[in-house]
Amino acid sequence: MPASYEELVALVAVQSAQLAEQAALIEAMRVELVALRRAAGRDSSNSSLPPSQDGPASRARAKPGGSAGSGDDSSDGSDAVGSPGRGVVKRKQGGQPGHRGRGLARVAEADRTDAVEPAVCSGCGGSLVGARGSVASNVQVFDLPVLAVTVTEYLIMRRVCACGCATTAELPVGVRGGPACYGPQVAAASTWLASQDVIGVERAAEMMSALLGVPVSTGYVSACLARLDAALSGAGFEEALKAALCEADVLGTDETPAPISTSGATTQAATTGADISNPHVFTVRTLHGYTGGGADLVWFGAAGTRTKKEITAFADTGQLHRDPGS
Repeated sequence: MPASYEELVALVAVQSAQLAEQAALIEAMRVELVALRRAAGRDSSNSSLPPSQDGPASRARAKPGGSAGSGDDSSDGSDAVGSPGRGVVKRKQGGQPGHRGRGLARVAEADRTDAVEPAVCSGCGGSLVGARGSVASNVQVFDLPVLAVTVTEYLIMRRVCACGCATTAELPVGVRGGPACYGPQVAAASTWLASQDVIGVERAAEMMSALLGVPVSTGYVSACLARLDAALSGAGFEEALKAALCEADVLGTDETPAPISTSGATTQAATTGADISNPHVFTVRTLHGYTGGGADLVWFGAAGTRTKKEITAFADTGQLHRDPGS
């Protein structure tokens, strides 16, 4: 018996609801499938995963001209350069054809010349004093001199003019007051070690003692950094650095969590100005060094996370590319 109009309307409504539910389920499964495919395709070449976690398929794809399951391990006798899981490049070790090698070159005139004399005759064992001789060979040795701290005592003179006015000389540039202090070269070395690379204040002080024989304290290194910060801030260095970074075509970014050990302590985010209790060491740099274009500009600051919102203060109109493994 044909269904009534009301029954047909109800049936259409039920089927429409079922179709909508099925469409939502299909979309959810599609999103999950995309995520699973992305996760399955992640390896050490396109994410932060270490090579030790690469699967067999990733290692097979890394082989030159290989595909999963190729199993071609033949060799033509040439040296293989590479690491397991990264593919094997068949080339000889050392400099490749066309590579401009760099080596230690001799100088026209050495700073010092020492003659090395044989002790006795290698034939009879007799003395060679006064015997005729010539230079058999020579070698130039590039080395550091023995490092030792020199102590200079400055006598700050006061002179009395005929007019009766007493005038005291000013301290030389780089010499600070006090009965004893470190000079400008020690300050420069301490500042450079603690600011040039990711070296802690304590490690910089240890290096000053071990390499240069100057046992500076961590407080002294911190004071050197504070003076550097004051000088750069007064010169507008950070603003100029950010402006130069904004003009770069490509920027590299990275962040490393830096928990604060002091309970309840906070630091100010360099980009947003907000107080954050668990900052990340946030780095923005040019990539000239990776492309052979010279020295890089590197900016360090504190940020909450590595997100687009955190770097809006740079006024960068480009895109933020995140590591797929992060």
